[in-house]
Amino acid sequence: MKKIAIGILTLALLLMLVGCHYSLNVGTGSTYVYDDASFYTMGGASLMEDIRELDITWVSGKVTVKYHDGEDILISETASVELSENNSLYYRVVGKTLKIQYAKSSVWTNMDFAKELTVSLPRGEEGSETAYALSFDTVSADVDIHEIYTQTCEAENVSGNIRGTLLGDVSSVDVETVSGNVNLSVGELASFDIESVSGNVTMMGGNIREGKFDSVSGDFLLELPPNNGYTLEFESVSGDVDLFGDIVSKEGDRYTVGDGTRHYEIETVSGNAKISIYKV
Repeated sequence: MKKIAIGILTLALLLMLVGCHYSLNVGTGSTYVYDDASFYTMGGASLMEDIRELDITWVSGKVTVKYHDGEDILISETASVELSENNSLYYRVVGKTLKIQYAKSSVWTNMDFAKELTVSLPRGEEGSETAYALSFDTVSADVDIHEIYTQTCEAENVSGNIRGTLLGDVSSVDVETVSGNVNLSVGELASFDIESVSGNVTMMGGNIREGKFDSVSGDFLLELPPNNGYTLEFESVSGDVDLFGDIVSKEGDRYTVGDGTRHYEIETVSGNAKISIYKV
């Protein structure tokens, strides 16, 4: 169990650096740095490129990804103050990846206000929707994903909540969060890997085939359809587990429920785990 605490504390330190994109002092300013800054374009845009991946870095405020009825990809931001060259968003297209940065690179930026980013994707024709790879790197910003067909979803977050509905057959969900809650709904999901410090996590899905959850001071709720059998390996310091379904066997920390075909691993310090029936 020591490996949990050590790993999660390391995660917390790494997330506070957020990939070394920037050093931050909210309220007075920050030095915001990223690679290849000269290739980025300032401000919102309407793009007709064939984009398959979103890579978003955002500080303070909110990020929303949704569909719209147009054929283009719309990037827009709003703020309570007039935006300048230094604190406007910047974007770049690399192949089929759209990269969005919170502000201009290598400047001292006043951070005493929040900005809201909205990325609107083309809805496409029913039955031929594009599945996107989504990546978020956020500090003090919430992320809302509005029913997007998704291939993969990755998020690193400090002091913000992550909410969303991922449509289609999702390959993987990987989330690392400090002081933020996660609430995700999926239809089909091959695997998830979630690490949390001081945040609660809820996963809901029709068929979640396998997953891992590690936390310090955070609860985990997994909601499944009533006939989903699963195997659970649960380890905890100061945490309880609550399971629905008929427990076929229990060997140490390993529980088998129903046919046991799905596999989940949960490790917590001061956190509870619950697997319950999906609420329709």
